[in-house]
Amino acid sequence: MKPFAFVELLAAVRALLRGAASRCRKSCRWPTSALDCIRRKVTRGPETIDLAPKEFGILEYMLRNKGRPAEPHP
Repeated sequence: MKPFAFVELLAAVRALLRGAASRCRKSCRWPTSALDCIRRKVTRGPETIDLAPKEFGILEYMLRNKGRPAEPHP
């Protein structure tokens, strides 16, 4: 595994989040959870899960790209 600078990782995550935000539908629902892209909230059953903006973006990206390999960073 190649060493990396944290700044490079942060730049890659930001780029991925920008792409995910542009593809966001209003919401995604699963049997026990929901992701609301308009209000930027996550719920699991009756409980709301508080996430920081970056955490929400990362979760959204991961859920929308489930099973897809990560894009390589140049």
